[in-house]
Amino acid sequence: MGDSVRHNMELLHTPSDCSETMSRLSEQKESSPCIDRGDTFAVNMWGAQRRVTLDVLMTCWGIGTWLGVNGLYVQLPLLVERLPEGWALASSMVLAVQFANVGILLYGVLRKITSRISDVPYIYGLLHIGTLALILNAFLYDKTTVIRGSERSIAYLTLTFFAALVGCTSSVLFYPHLRHFRSVYLATYLMGEGLSGFIPSILALIQGVGGEPECIYPEDKNSTVTAVYPPPRFDTTVFLLLLGGLSAASLVSFTTINNYKGFDSEKVDLAVAAKDEEATVAPESITSARWLGVLGLMVVLNALNNGVMPSVQSYSCMPYGTRAYHLAVTLGAMANPAACLAGVWLRPVHYKLLGVMLTFALLPFCYIMTTALMSPAPPLLNTTGGIFLVVISWVLVSGVVSYARMWVYGWARRGGARGMRACGAVTQLGSMLGSIVTFCLVNYTRLFVQPDVCPALPTRRRTMDVISFIVTYFVTKHLYIMSAFICWPPEKTSEFLRVASEAGIRVRVYTDMRHPPRLSPYELLREAMMVDLQCPDVEYLLHNASSTRAFNYLHAWLLIHNSSYDRSIIEDTLDEYEILPDADVVWAAPDTLVDVYRVKAKHQYLLTNLGLDRNCSKKELESMWGALPSTVTRRKNLRRMMMPAASVIGQPEFFRGWWDVSTRQLDTFPKVTHPLMMLASEDMNFHFNMRQVDFYGVVHPNGSFNGLVGLLQRQEIEVGLASIFMRHDRMREVHYFSETLALTCAFIFRQPSRSAVSNVFLAPFSAGVWSACGVVAASAAVLLVLLRRVRERTHRQSRALLAPLTLPDTCTFALGTMCQQGFHVTPAVSSVRVVMFSTLMTSLFVFTAYSAKIVALLQTPSDALRTIDDLTRSPMTLGVQETTYKKVYFTEAADKSAQQLYKRKIVPQGERAYIGVDEGIARVRTGLFAFQVERSAGYDVITKTFTEREKCALDEIEAFKMPMVCIPMRRYSGYRELFAVRMRWQREVGLMGQARRVWLVPRPRCETDSGGFVSIGIIDVLPALQALALGAGLAVALLGAELMLHAFSHRAACWPRHSSAQTALVGDTRFN
Repeated sequence: MGDSVRHNMELLHTPSDCSETMSRLSEQKESSPCIDRGDTFAVNMWGAQRRVTLDVLMTCWGIGTWLGVNGLYVQLPLLVERLPEGWALASSMVLAVQFANVGILLYGVLRKITSRISDVPYIYGLLHIGTLALILNAFLYDKTTVIRGSERSIAYLTLTFFAALVGCTSSVLFYPHLRHFRSVYLATYLMGEGLSGFIPSILALIQGVGGEPECIYPEDKNSTVTAVYPPPRFDTTVFLLLLGGLSAASLVSFTTINNYKGFDSEKVDLAVAAKDEEATVAPESITSARWLGVLGLMVVLNALNNGVMPSVQSYSCMPYGTRAYHLAVTLGAMANPAACLAGVWLRPVHYKLLGVMLTFALLPFCYIMTTALMSPAPPLLNTTGGIFLVVISWVLVSGVVSYARMWVYGWARRGGARGMRACGAVTQLGSMLGSIVTFCLVNYTRLFVQPDVCPALPTRRRTMDVISFIVTYFVTKHLYIMSAFICWPPEKTSEFLRVASEAGIRVRVYTDMRHPPRLSPYELLREAMMVDLQCPDVEYLLHNASSTRAFNYLHAWLLIHNSSYDRSIIEDTLDEYEILPDADVVWAAPDTLVDVYRVKAKHQYLLTNLGLDRNCSKKELESMWGALPSTVTRRKNLRRMMMPAASVIGQPEFFRGWWDVSTRQLDTFPKVTHPLMMLASEDMNFHFNMRQVDFYGVVHPNGSFNGLVGLLQRQEIEVGLASIFMRHDRMREVHYFSETLALTCAFIFRQPSRSAVSNVFLAPFSAGVWSACGVVAASAAVLLVLLRRVRERTHRQSRALLAPLTLPDTCTFALGTMCQQGFHVTPAVSSVRVVMFSTLMTSLFVFTAYSAKIVALLQTPSDALRTIDDLTRSPMTLGVQETTYKKVYFTEAADKSAQQLYKRKIVPQGERAYIGVDEGIARVRTGLFAFQVERSAGYDVITKTFTEREKCALDEIEAFKMPMVCIPMRRYSGYRELFAVRMRWQREVGLMGQARRVWLVPRPRCETDSGGFVSIGIIDVLPALQALALGAGLAVALLGAELMLHAFSHRAACWPRHSSAQTALVGDTRFN
């Protein structure tokens, strides 16, 4: 109706009953406020000299014209919820406004009877009526009258009728009075009329609608259901009083305009104006087919705009909510003056373009009519898209129809006064037809349906008994395994099992509360737990659940109690039990459902009313679970509690604070974890009561732990502030809630030169090349021997020349040639010289390639050690970082290569193999030493002490995978899920990654090229020295053997002579 009330902004004349004064109105004064008067007219209206004070008063006067109707119309979103007509109120209001057009007829009759009386008393009377109607309506709008057994808003509709008299009659009363003033003031008056629709819309937007109604259902199901409407920012009474004040200002403005003598200079001579009117061009006939078509279009446009659309708007918009209706009404009301301004200040569009605009407007018009007819279940219900679509459709249709009506009025000016009167007549006809027909369809048919805001309780839902409530409660939580602790009669228990089975829930019933089943704190599946608190000995069950920490998120507890909600009853019943923040416990009283938990044992319980009772429906429960934040979200405020905790400082003498980055390799795990846990404490609003220990925790033979794990095992603290390895022996005693870093330990070493791990002198050539060289040398030696023998047979005189070429000598020649040593004899035989020359040339080429390859091998970095087995076979010495588990991870390693390395390289050294980080890295730098260390700790020292070239020579081999490093917590802690969620959030936003980058040093980048000169050490020539020593030893051995052989030969030669002498002596003796 924001556009509908604008139909009286156009001139509404009666053909014969109007007075002579009305017929003498000029075309400009008879036209609608939204009529284009052309460029010249606009310049004359705004460019001429004028009185600003009179402009302001004219604007204020114009505001009072349609202020009442527009203001009441934008209040409809609030009124349809509070007045008995409901959504049909709009159609009744439209009809009341149409009846107000009787004021035009009454004015015509009075002018006929009292033609000598000026228009001023009528204007005063209308403005007084409008002001009083708004003020009285502010106090009487909600007063109803019973007619034929139904309540009706007679007072509101009657006062709406009187408020509409001002607007309906202003077109034939206020415009004629304006002819007493210069035409330049018509623009400011028209601006005031536009503001009469714009100002109420702005006030309505500021006012708001408060929100959707809340239904209050009494305990007695036969009692009346009450709808409680959230209040807007200010109520309708204040709104109408504001409009009454504006209407009073309009009255004061007109009084000043009419009586202030200072404005006499702005008035004009009526006789001159009459002559100007007679000089106008003869108007076009209005009986042509084109005129009939335009007038027919006007009938349709006004029937829709002033009758149909405002009457069905509540049915179209209210299903989407009060706010949607409010926006559609106020924005539509603002679209009307905007369209009029477009018509005043812009040239009219071509009629073909207007036809296109109206054609496209059919689509949103059909949509809003569809939503009205399908009410209360229109398309896209309960969606943001549906709200947006219906609001934008109403705004578009209102704007296009308003512009089209304005265009028709502007086109009708060519018909002169008769055309304007005809246009006004068909406007009234269309508005009246649309209003009456729509009123009948809305009120006397079932085409448009308004649902009950709060249906009566018996039709809305049946009162659910406790069995149905229990089953529905757990079904909406998607729990289908239930343990029921009840003491009900067999009939009720059987009914409960039947209803649960039909819902797909598997139920285990327990009736012995003194000996409940074992309640495990952690199960594979989430389970529903229902307890009837009226059963005897139920405290044993609750104590068992509390002591075993079964009050956690894996068990959804529903505690049924038959007394009304009383906080003291809940606290007395649950006082001794630990229902901590990870618990899912709901106290179900007949009148309310209460979420129960406490932030710490012995602290006061925190109770949250869930807004439902045991009579709630399945849909309400589903809506509640959908809207309720998760447990960790709504319970992360731990109310500044003190939580016992501990951290590890392994070497207190070197500890200089949690942010000391100069000793990253010391106590790295606590330093990474501490800032993350401090942030979690701030996020969840609690404090740590922190202790310090020296050890992470090692198991003793009796199964107990020392250090941090021992405190958690004895439940002396709740959480650790240092990350530890997640080991199997620890997992039996503590739980973990978040990993902080992935730790790797590796053997860090400098790759040894190739000569350190293999004979570099054999490396240049492959076996095939070595074999070829041997063949060449052997061939040369044999060939020389053959040449010597052939030459001796053919030339006996050459025997002396070739005597040195024996087989041992030729072999010596071949070996010396390969080593570039030459030979001590140069025979004069040409064939022998050719062989020797060829052998020397071949050995030269081979030796050149060999030497180049040797140099390349000595200068190129080695990659000789790639695997654990290579490390085991290498001559390198191994060391291990001194840690708690320095030996355990080797002995527990599943890789046989790692175990073999441990047995062969580490065990023989004893305790000397386990050293600190600084000492181990220093040994890596200076010798053939591989150090097993945490990568970050090792690289921190390397970054500070190694040169760039030394960094480039580093390599690493990982012997085994380290366990995950996580933050420990007391077993079955009630805060584990809260901490897990907050640490997961820190990981996702990058806070955990930032801590890792601060405290964990990555492997340093190699910034220096691998080229350059490398000095040759003794180890590089060691094989040559070994060969020399071996040769020397062999020579000595051979020399000794030769000497022994010579001595033995000499003795053997002397023995026969000595034996002959002795025989001769014996013979002589015998003879003598």
